[in-house]
Amino acid sequence: YKLPVTIIIMNNASLGMVRQWQHLYYGGRYTETDELSQTDFVMLASAFGAGGVCVRTREEYAKALKEAVKSDMPYVIDCRIGKDFEVMPLIDANGSDIIMR
Repeated sequence: YKLPVTIIIMNNASLGMVRQWQHLYYGGRYTETDELSQTDFVMLASAFGAGGVCVRTREEYAKALKEAVKSDMPYVIDCRIGKDFEVMPLIDANGSDIIMR
C-alpha cells in the first residue's frame, strides 16, 4: 500500500536477546547467536519498493530519520549497534523477577 511507515532495526548482527541471556545466565558461553551471514535490510527494503539506509552513528541516524519522515514511502533504517547492547528491563529465567540495570 506504500504507506509512509518508518521501520527502525536495532541490528547487532546476532540473536541479541538470546546472546543477552547467555551472558547473564550462562557465564558468557555464547553459542549459535552470532550470524555468519548478514541480511542486507536496505536491499530487502528496495526489493519491496521501500527506501532504506544503513547507519552507524547518531549523526547518521538523525539525518536518516529526517529523510524517512520527509519521504512519502515506507522506509527502513538499519541501525548497526554493538553485540553487547542489552535490552532492559528483562524478566529473569524463572519469570518471577524483573532485572533492571
